[in-house]
Amino acid sequence: MAALDPAALERVIWVPVRHHSPAAARAVTDLIESHRPEAVLIEGPAEFTAIDQLHLDHTLPIAIMTWVRYVADGQERQSHALYPFTVFSAEWQAIAAARRIGAATAFIDLPWADSLALRLAIDEPDDAVPLGEDDAAPTLREVEPGRDFFGTIAAHVGREDMSAVWDEFFEIDPGLDTATYLERAHAVGAGLRLSARDDDQGPSGPENVAREAHMAARIAETLASTTGPVLVLTGAFHTSGLQALLRGERPAARPVTPVPLPGRVTGTALVPTSYESLDAHRGYLAGQPNPGFYHRIFTTPPSGPRRP
Repeated sequence: MAALDPAALERVIWVPVRHHSPAAARAVTDLIESHRPEAVLIEGPAEFTAIDQLHLDHTLPIAIMTWVRYVADGQERQSHALYPFTVFSAEWQAIAAARRIGAATAFIDLPWADSLALRLAIDEPDDAVPLGEDDAAPTLREVEPGRDFFGTIAAHVGREDMSAVWDEFFEIDPGLDTATYLERAHAVGAGLRLSARDDDQGPSGPENVAREAHMAARIAETLASTTGPVLVLTGAFHTSGLQALLRGERPAARPVTPVPLPGRVTGTALVPTSYESLDAHRGYLAGQPNPGFYHRIFTTPPSGPRRP
């Protein structure tokens, strides 16, 4: 895409997050309340436009389910993805804070059906099943973390894995303020991106390229139709990629033609979920191990001296 006017880009408030991070939820709330953006754009399914439904009196956790039906090998098939919200999700708190200040809110990620068509094109297993059978476990879309990056940090601070590293620098630092959160989150996102695998799951993989192109286009459209600040909340992995696209830099991409989905029918719904279900997807950044622990951290923030 063409480079945007630098003055327009200066209106963007970038909020890189780890999904379901209490620290990210507190930071984005502070940023929305202090900067009062005209629009809030969130990494989430662009096909879900009924934002007002999220303002109803829900019992959390809930999830947006996006689904697609299509015909393959003479059978009608279906596939779906879930985008869960907890009280400690940055996305959920951003939606609530945006409503309080009257900011427009929209999801900007690539629709699930388009992601599925790309996944089928790069020979990922089709999780779709014949209509009427139990669907496969929902796919929570995130790139695998850069293991070298987190391994180096984990060894340095004496922690065993990515979640423990994040907790050390974000969740259990009682003195973490919004500015420090942003500094650390941008660094984590850049590190993830630089150390991600150079394959179809990495920054140049077809799905990530398509998703970021879609998100960048929605950001550009919003900047063109507004005059005030625009807050953009995405997974930390995507932040620097989106910034590069909006500066006019072209990504290294593997060309892929999406698989056609004949008879394609799509839809969305809000569905209940549970902490048990969220915990089951602990292998993904969009999942969350030990959600009860993070719920407590969000509702009862840690106290004590700030981590140096």
